Amino acid sequence: MIKRNYNLDKLKELSDNNPEFIDEMVAVFLSEIPSDLAQLTAAVESGNRSVVSEFVSKIKPTVELFSIACITEIRMILEWSNSTDPMDVNLYLHRIQKELNLTVTQLEEDF
Repeated sequence: MIKRNYNLDKLKELSDNNPEFIDEMVAVFLSEIPSDLAQLTAAVESGNRSVVSEFVSKIKPTVELFSIACITEIRMILEWSNSTDPMDVNLYLHRIQKELNLTVTQLEEDF
């Protein structure tokens, strides 16, 4: 059995294990996360912290809801985006890209 990069326990709890709601949330994830991730990546690469903040704030609740392992990196980039810290966040971004792309692939296979 392949280990899943996501966990639906929070979704199941939130929806009283309603399969239609879970399917709908997965569909929203699959339709929005790739675009949001591309926008986040472009914003990090251009150093546009306000756009980084916008997209990382949009992605964060979804990452938490699906219990994806990159939540720490999401928080680090959010903190950076709201500061003037010169820190290089590319390692955090790379981990987020890896985790979210894997999750998209697995959700597409599972749903």
